Amino acid sequence: MSFRLGSFIFLSTALCMASAASMHYASPSVVPLTNSDFLGGTLLLPGRWVVIIHSQYCGACTGFEPHFAKLVSFIEHWKSAVNFGSVNCAEQESVGLCRRLGVEYVPNLRFYSDSGIQHSDDTCSTLSSTRNTTELLNLLVKCLKADLPQGVERTVSSGVNDSMVILDLWEKVVIGGLTPDTEIEDYKAKTVPPSGFVPKATPVYGADIFRSLTEMLFTDVSLVNTTIAGEDLDALKEFLHTLIKLLPASKYYRLMLRRLSVWLDQRDSVDGEIWASQLKRMQFPEFRGEYIGCLGSRPNLRGYPCGVWELFHALTVRHYQASDLLGIPLERDIVAHAMNRWIPRFFSCAICGFHLAAGSANIVHPGESVLPANRKPPPEFTYDPSVLKYLPPPPQSGRDEVLWLNGVHNHANLQLSGSPTDDPTAPKMVYPPRVLCPSCWSKDVNDTWVFAKTNHTREAVLDYLVKRYSATAWRVDNLPTKFFDPEGWVEQENRLGYVWA
Repeated sequence: MSFRLGSFIFLSTALCMASAASMHYASPSVVPLTNSDFLGGTLLLPGRWVVIIHSQYCGACTGFEPHFAKLVSFIEHWKSAVNFGSVNCAEQESVGLCRRLGVEYVPNLRFYSDSGIQHSDDTCSTLSSTRNTTELLNLLVKCLKADLPQGVERTVSSGVNDSMVILDLWEKVVIGGLTPDTEIEDYKAKTVPPSGFVPKATPVYGADIFRSLTEMLFTDVSLVNTTIAGEDLDALKEFLHTLIKLLPASKYYRLMLRRLSVWLDQRDSVDGEIWASQLKRMQFPEFRGEYIGCLGSRPNLRGYPCGVWELFHALTVRHYQASDLLGIPLERDIVAHAMNRWIPRFFSCAICGFHLAAGSANIVHPGESVLPANRKPPPEFTYDPSVLKYLPPPPQSGRDEVLWLNGVHNHANLQLSGSPTDDPTAPKMVYPPRVLCPSCWSKDVNDTWVFAKTNHTREAVLDYLVKRYSATAWRVDNLPTKFFDPEGWVEQENRLGYVWA
C-alpha cells in the first residue's frame, strides 16, 4: 500500500539527530546560558536578548539552526541593541531550568526585554514559527521597536554601516539592498555520501539502547512542566508496561522498571519535577556511557535518535518472538501503540512528536485522541485527517510490527538521504541493503531491483531483522551488567524459552 512520505516527516526530525551540545548554536556571538543566568523565569543579564531554547537531540532544532545563524550574522554588530543566547534543554543541569521557563516545544526562540522579562507580545514569543530569515528579522525589529528607548532607536538607525543596513527607522528591514519583500536565500546543506560507499554489517550495541533509554526517562519526561494526567499519563504508564514486558534487560533493571511502574500506576497525575525526584529517590539506574554503533562521524549526527530506533526495533523483535513463536498473548500493536503514544507527548522535540502522531494516526485506538493534550502544537504544525488513507495498515501481529517499523524507518531514510542529518560515513538508505541481504531484494518487470515486494523477500527481511535485533546477538561493550547480563540472559533464554515479566 502506498502512502505519502510527508506523512512520516516526523522521522526526519524526531529520530535522526544525535547528541553534541557544543555543536548546536555554537558561535562566538551566542552565549550559552545556564541556571545561574536566570531567577525563576527572569533573565538576570543586562540588555535585550534573543534566546534560542533547543535540545541537542532535536532534528527540528538542527533544521532551524542555519536560519538562526543567519539572523545572528546579520545583526551581530548591533550588540547595543540585542544579544544572543542559547539554552540546551538536553543538558542535565538545564532540565529544571527549561521546566521553570515553561518550554512547551523546541526550538523555542524568545525575546527578553532590558528588564530580563520575556516579552509579552505574542509575536515575540513565537519567533521560531518561521524558517524564513527575512521574516525573523522583521519580527525581531518589531520586538525591538516596542522595547528600545527613543534615543537608542535613533542611535542604531544612524550608526549602521553601508554594507549591512538592518534597521531603517525601525519600520523596514534592508540587508545589502534587500527589502522585506525579498526572500533571503534559504540555507540548504547537503551531506554527500562518499563515492564507492559499501555498507558493512554492524551489530546492535546494548550501550546505544540503554544510553538512549536513559535520555528518554531522565531528560525528556523530566522536562515536562505541565501536569501529566489522563491520556498523557496513560501513555507514560503504557510505555513502562511495554518495557517491562519486552525489554531485554538484567533482572535488576527490570525490577527497577517494575518499581517505577508500580509507583506511577498509583498516581492520577505527575509532572516532570515529581518524576525526576522519584528517579533520584529510588536511584533508578542511568547509563551515561558513549554511543558505539550509533556514534556519528560528527558530534551532531546519529547518537540518541539512532539509539531510540534500535530500542523500538528490538522491542518489535521481542514481540514477534514472544507472541508469534511462543504463543504468549500480547497486544497485536503493543510496540507501535506505545511508540505512537509516548513520542508525541514526551519527546523533547515537539514538532517531531506531533508529526509522529499524524504519521501514525491509524495506530490510535477507539476513544483515544490523535494529538497529545499535554502540549500545544508548535505554530508550524497542522494536522490533516486525510493523511489516514495514505498510511500503511496498522500491524496485526508481532511479525507485522517488525516489518511495519522497518518500513517506517526506510521511508524516513529515503526522505532524509542527502539532508543535513545524513552522516556521510553511514548514509541513509533502504535497510537492509542488497549487499547485506541479497534475498531481501528481487527484480521487477523492468529488471529493476526492488525491496521486499514479494512474500519470499519479505520473509527474508523478517529473518534478517530478527537475527540482528535478538538480544542474544547484542554486543555489550562497556555496558555494566546491572543493565544487561549476557550470560544470565542466555541461561534464562535456554531454560525458559522466553523471560516473561
